[in-house]
Amino acid sequence: MFRANHPELITLIATPSLARQRGSRSDIAGIRWYDRGPLRNVASLARAVRDQLRRRVHA
Repeated sequence: MFRANHPELITLIATPSLARQRGSRSDIAGIRWYDRGPLRNVASLARAVRDQLRRRVHA
């Protein structure tokens, strides 16, 4: 709310972190071996589990 009320001020750091990036397959880099074929679903599930664990640690 402070930033919304004072847009003229520059924010250099925010604590706690205001956002997190979740894991996903890269569209820029080449597709990894585990993102192809039947392992694609396993890799996606593993990323989701990792993201959940990170949320619990940083909550």
